[in-house]
Amino acid sequence: MKKVLLVGNYGAGNVGDDLLMLSSIQQIHELGADYVLACPGKFEDSVGIPPAGFRSFFKFKWIEFFKELKRCDVVVFGGGGLLNPEEKMSLLIWGQIIVAASIFKKTTVMIGQSFSSIDRVVKFLLSMVDKVSVRDSYSKKLIDEHFPEKSVRVNDLVWHLKQETRQVTSNMIGINLRPYRLVDNNQLKKVVNNLLVELEDVLEFNEICVLSFGKEDAEFASEILSEGVKRKYTVGYTQNDLEEALEHVSHCKFVIAERLHAGITALKLNKPLVSLSYSSKVFSMMSDVELKSVINLRKDDANLDYADVVRLALAKEYKKPHAELDEVLEDVLSEE
Repeated sequence: MKKVLLVGNYGAGNVGDDLLMLSSIQQIHELGADYVLACPGKFEDSVGIPPAGFRSFFKFKWIEFFKELKRCDVVVFGGGGLLNPEEKMSLLIWGQIIVAASIFKKTTVMIGQSFSSIDRVVKFLLSMVDKVSVRDSYSKKLIDEHFPEKSVRVNDLVWHLKQETRQVTSNMIGINLRPYRLVDNNQLKKVVNNLLVELEDVLEFNEICVLSFGKEDAEFASEILSEGVKRKYTVGYTQNDLEEALEHVSHCKFVIAERLHAGITALKLNKPLVSLSYSSKVFSMMSDVELKSVINLRKDDANLDYADVVRLALAKEYKKPHAELDEVLEDVLSEE
């Protein structure tokens, strides 16, 4: 039985990352392999990741990581946009693990990844990776410019999750919002309010559930929702918790989502979705599944037909990806 060191930004307060972890674990089990989890969060039997600063260095939790690195057969980075040139710390945090795996001569793969750009550092790090599966066509194009022999196009790992589809049991709509420095908050407020006005004409609802998929989501959504909306509807807030987020999405009759995995979760649970695209990652992935009810938050479109966006969402017309095993993961873990 092959042993995997599964690495990711798990347990760090992002529900989407934790969904990627669950999917990675499910797929590793399906392929008959064993695993040890290496992540910033605290899960049972998990180990920490190498330090990115002096404070974490002197906690010495990284020692256990290197013990597991030595024991494993394959290092798997499970899902996300881990190597992001716009976030320099991400290159240090995950790059040092790639370098360490290379020094230990371990097979190293990245699965279900996305990339916003490829700079010299990312190119250097990918040169030490054996294979990388990317979850959107934009990322595939970027990787193919440098390492076409290493890249495989797959679906986001969350599509593989075994998750029950439930019937609507409440008059509740779900809203997920997140702060992003390149999105104007006044523009976002206008978009959300206009969508709610259109929804009032076609759906009966009396409650808004703020779906927290990140640490700051609840507080930020409270700022974006107008006082008029708060007076008109009961507004509830989920905790930043994986199980609670899934439970509440399953009860919503309509979802407006900014975070990628809040949107994918809504689609998996067969909910009408308006996706608010704040980055190329979201726009590309929703385009790949041919979702029409997407609003580009980086573009102030005064002529946007909100009624049509809501109509398209209610039609639920999109190309649902097949829940297949990640091709790269299957290749490295299948018994020869």
